[in-house]
Amino acid sequence: MKDKLRFALVGTGPWAKAHARALQQTEGIELVAVAGSKDQQKLEAFAGDFKVPGFLGVAAMLEKCRPDVLDLACSPRFRLEGIKLAHEYGIKGVNVEKPLALTCREGLEIERFCVENQIKLTVNHQKKFMPGWREAAELIAQGELGKIEFIYATCQGDMFEQGTHLIDMALFFNQYAQPCWTAGLAAQMGKIPKKGLTAYDCTLFETLLENGVRCLFEVGGNARNLFEKQGKYTRFFVDVYGEKGRLRVALNHGLQIDYYDHRAPMRIPGSWPEHYQEGLIRHFQAVRRYACDKSEHISCLKNSMVSFKILMGLVQSSLTRQCCYYREKLQTELIDKILV
Repeated sequence: MKDKLRFALVGTGPWAKAHARALQQTEGIELVAVAGSKDQQKLEAFAGDFKVPGFLGVAAMLEKCRPDVLDLACSPRFRLEGIKLAHEYGIKGVNVEKPLALTCREGLEIERFCVENQIKLTVNHQKKFMPGWREAAELIAQGELGKIEFIYATCQGDMFEQGTHLIDMALFFNQYAQPCWTAGLAAQMGKIPKKGLTAYDCTLFETLLENGVRCLFEVGGNARNLFEKQGKYTRFFVDVYGEKGRLRVALNHGLQIDYYDHRAPMRIPGSWPEHYQEGLIRHFQAVRRYACDKSEHISCLKNSMVSFKILMGLVQSSLTRQCCYYREKLQTELIDKILV
């Protein structure tokens, strides 16, 4: 493994800054450059803050710096193009912010392109690396709850913001079992906090996984709220029901397991503002190992596509008023009519 893996960053917004901070705090990683698209002044300020060269344009940055990994922490409209640029310059590792894609066509094309060109893609679902969440997955895998029977997950962010995290976390707790079908409804298409983008704000859907576990999701402004004093984007929790007890992990309340027998509850504290940076650093540590062929990454393309297809299945089911069965191909053109 190289002493330091060279990362180049695309994006100059608030979340790109979080990526830059995490990259510079991760052992074995060197942030070598940042690229922006239009705002020269903003780019120069960003580059100055992190003491790296700044480039207006991704191709110019890749030509000059030749990084090992490209990190796309920019508009989700620049996913497929960014991945293709990475391939053009011989870069085999690409990390992207969620969502993986904004349309069904683009998500499936990303999958095809990365598989055919052996690109190691990871999606930045860093919650699974935060305290409480990572321990929850370990305890479930060790059989602490016995056989898993049902998962309930809810958040108040919209479908493409927090909804992507919610689906991914439910699958993370269930070893990314493949879906059999998704059935649901979606309503209130509106703007999301990224300029020019829209998503459903109110969704309710259920997915049956191949191992027999059912997952029920509520996403959006009308979703269940147990934490009224928290902000919209931290009202986020997952309940996992097993033979021996129920596990709940919430974004600002950590992990708690309530057992069905005489045992006292188990609790592990966790907090988004205190631990999201730790989650990012752990995510990038895993990206480094994955890029150097040392281990798999839990947010690899294969796993991330399971989450993405459930999201697209929700849209298809809502439009057709029928179950989306994954043994059949997704109705890409129908789905993208509402998403584009």
